[in-house]
Amino acid sequence: REQIGRPETVLLRGKVVVDHATFVGKLGQGEFIASEAYAYCYEGRK
Repeated sequence: REQIGRPETVLLRGKVVVDHATFVGKLGQGEFIASEAYAYCYEGRK
């Protein structure tokens, strides 16, 4: 997939887990939520 840009900082419940594109959180923190390659919002529906 083509990508333009990327997040440099990611917050999880108010705490920084990615800083300058480097993971700085604790292992096991958060929860993976699987989704389709193209989410509902990209299907042109409102």
